Amino acid sequence: PSKCTAAHFDGSSWRRYIAAGSENLALWSPGPNDAWVGSVFEVARFDGSVWAEVDEDELRGASAIFGFAADDLWVADDAELAHFDGSSWSFEELDGLDQIGAMWGNAPDDLWGVGDFGTIVHFDGEGWEEIQNQPIGAPYLQSFLDVHVSAQGEVWVVGALYGEGGITPQLWRAQP
Repeated sequence: PSKCTAAHFDGSSWRRYIAAGSENLALWSPGPNDAWVGSVFEVARFDGSVWAEVDEDELRGASAIFGFAADDLWVADDAELAHFDGSSWSFEELDGLDQIGAMWGNAPDDLWGVGDFGTIVHFDGEGWEEIQNQPIGAPYLQSFLDVHVSAQGEVWVVGALYGEGGITPQLWRAQP
C-alpha cells in the first residue's frame, strides 16, 4: 500500500517521515519520542527514530486518536474503540453508532467522542455512554467533526447538518 508523510517540528526545524497508510486521519503524541498516527487501514507508532505499524489483529485503522499518557491511549475505528494501557489493547463496540471522527478530554474519566449521524459519546472512566445519536431514517444527516472540552467542563462540538436545504453549520455548547 502507498504511504503518507508525517512531519515533526522539534522547535527549530521540520523533519518528514513516511508513516501509516495513504489516508492518515488521526495523530496524537505524548512526547517527542512517541507519536501515533492512524489511517483508514492501519495504525503506526513512532518510537523516536522510526515508524512501525502496530501489530494488533483487531486494530484495523483509526479515524480518531486521543490519549492522556503513553499508557492511556484511545483509538476509534468506526464504532469500535480500542484502549491501550501501555502493554495491551482492549476493545469495545458502541452498538448502533457510526464512526467516531474526533475525541477530546480533560482527564481519563472525562473523554468525549463525536462523529457521523449526530454521534456524541462520553467515557466516565468506567464505560462509554451515548449522549446523542441521530435516529435512523431521519430526513437529514448530522455530522460532528470536532470536539473540545474546556477546563471548566464546557463541551464544544462543531459540525454540519446536511439536508434538502443544503448545508447548515452546527456549533453546540454544553455547560456543566
